[in-house]
Amino acid sequence: MKKPKAIPGFLLTMFLLFNGAAGAQEKSVQQLKTKRVEYGFEKDRIEQVFSDPRFKIYHDLPSIWSRAKKIDYIERGFCSDESIEDGLKFFISNSKSLLKAWKEYEVGGEYITALLKMESNLGRKTGERPVLNSIASNWFYIDGSTEKGKKRERIFYEEIAELLKMEGVLYEDDSEIFSLKGSYGGAFGWPQAIPTSYKNLGVDFDMDGDIDISDPHDPDDSIGFIANYLVEHDFKENKFDAIQEYNPNDGEKFPKAIIAYADKLRERFIEYIKPYLLRITF
Repeated sequence: MKKPKAIPGFLLTMFLLFNGAAGAQEKSVQQLKTKRVEYGFEKDRIEQVFSDPRFKIYHDLPSIWSRAKKIDYIERGFCSDESIEDGLKFFISNSKSLLKAWKEYEVGGEYITALLKMESNLGRKTGERPVLNSIASNWFYIDGSTEKGKKRERIFYEEIAELLKMEGVLYEDDSEIFSLKGSYGGAFGWPQAIPTSYKNLGVDFDMDGDIDISDPHDPDDSIGFIANYLVEHDFKENKFDAIQEYNPNDGEKFPKAIIAYADKLRERFIEYIKPYLLRITF
């Protein structure tokens, strides 16, 4: 009998990785189901949602985390002239809503515009991954062996729970839960809110009876959300820390970029209105 040929090393490695990942996924998803039932959700509902073929764990998440940590927003052109001009157009087009945010929250429209530009490119890039999958994937890959890891695990457990509670609010029923799309971090809409933030800080800013931060044509509720979020995190006392709290995972790079953008946008807006001011006679 011929001896079987040796399996190439890279094929064996791939086999072990894929099978290891699948085994870990099955175990962890079962843990997730058990924990959801312990939290008071109906067993049949949890089984149906997490056994849906659309549910998946994204195994590219660690590499995305690694790349994200290396991003320098300013070096990548976040504050470029083209980017500022884009923000200026948004600022002018939505001046009424931004002025309302200033009057009600005392948050300048330049900061709100900067955050919306950063988070979703002013609503153009809100994410393509089902929010449930992204939140579960983050939970899956967090190292829960440390105190910090345990805390982050609890955060994502809470986000999954909140998302499941929002049946009829963010999605019609469980068959539609995967239609809510967002980023790899589980954030959605123009301001990239997570479920608990949406629940606690969402604002019906246009007073139409609905809090919609995902409407591609209407950023009003997103403007209200950001203004409310910043004020709740003491924006008036410390702009830098409040903005950093909006995305604490990126250290100081995030607030520095937002503030730099806001400063440039403010200067650009002053340049824009100067000719109009010169025409005013008293």
